[in-house]
Parts: sequence; structure tokens; C-alpha cells
Amino acid sequence: MSKIDHVMMVVKKQILDGSYKKGDKLPSELEIMEMCGTSRSSVREAIKVLSTVGLVEIRRGLGTFVKNDLIETKNVANFQMTEGSSRTFTNEQLLEYRKHIEGLLLEMVILNCSDEDINKLEQQNDQLKMALGENPDPLDLYQIDIDFHLEIGRLTHNPLMEQLNENLVQLIKSGLREDYLNIHYAGFLSYVNHQQMIDAIRNRDIELAKQTVIEVNRTFLHRQ
Repeated sequence: MSKIDHVMMVVKKQILDGSYKKGDKLPSELEIMEMCGTSRSSVREAIKVLSTVGLVEIRRGLGTFVKNDLIETKNVANFQMTEGSSRTFTNEQLLEYRKHIEGLLLEMVILNCSDEDINKLEQQNDQLKMALGENPDPLDLYQIDIDFHLEIGRLTHNPLMEQLNENLVQLIKSGLREDYLNIHYAGFLSYVNHQQMIDAIRNRDIELAKQTVIEVNRTFLHRQ
């Protein structure tokens, strides 16, 4: 992970966990430098990106402020489990399901994948980063995101887990597509979340991977 990506991840996490809410002023550049152990230029570039995707607002002479509150309360919606099914479930139930299934998936990836597999996963996430240009196509971003999640299943090297993952992707893809069509910073959030997963996998840290899944799914829930 680059120093700029690290700064973005730290700031995004603080917004997500409620340390800074919509309208709050972020720490100064110097404070963020000390917090992240990076240079002023890395902090400035990271803040520019966060401003571009609409998470923060830079006010000349005043500082940087949170523009969007990622943990703003949302209405609970029902999801169809499969096409034609009469069974529905809430966002909270989906969150619980994802937390357990994705935690198990990442654990199996860590146990079974090779360094080459991890590099391939990182390349896929790099595609998402490159697609986040000035005028990104939301449906292109959505498809790259779906492909990333399907690759997670393949890297378990277990056909049963791969099928389970495909079923999970089917459950989340409708909500994910709506995210990309309606939330202009959805791609940025997905990129950062994916990178956290990759870092946990590369470090072969199962507990960190499971904690990352919890954070990623909190992001998903609060975007609904």
C-alpha cells in the first residue's frame, strides 16, 4: 500500500467509525502527518483525492471538513434472496451472513493461496483504482468490483467454497450496483476496502482479515 493510500484509509476509517461526522473539521496536515507517519506531500495528495470523490471539502484558510457522513442512519430495506423467491431479509441479516461467510472465505484464502494468487488479486484492485478517473463509468466500476469478489472465492482453491461465494455475490450484487449508480464515491470506498483485505491476506493474518470483513460490511450496510 502506498503512503497516499495509507493516509486515505486512516481518514476514511475515522469518518466511518464516527470520530469525525459530517461538518466536522479534520486534523491539520501536521497532525495527520504525525498520525500516519508520512510526508506533507502524501497527506496533501490524499486529501485531494478524498475531496475529488466527495468525502471531504477543502475550505481555503479554514481547513478540511467532512462532507459526507458514512455512518448516517439509513432506512432498512428488504432484499430478494433469489429471483422469484418470496423470502426476504434485512440489511442487518445480510450483514451478519456476509460477516461469517466472508470471514471463512478469507481464512481459506490465507491458508491455501500462493503469493502469485495474491499478486493477481492486487492487480484486479489496481484495475479498480485506474478506472477511478475523472469520468468513471459506474457500471464498469461495478463489474470490476464483482470480479474481485468472485476471485476471492476462486483463491480458496475449494470448489464448494467457490460456489458458496458465488451465491453470496448474487445476494449483494443488486445493492452494489445501486451503490455505483447513486453514490459517486462508492468505487473509492471499495478500492480501499479491497486493499485492506489484500494486506491481511498478504500478511497471512486471519484475525486481521476477519476484522477487515466486519469493517467492510459496516461500510456496505451504511451505504444502503
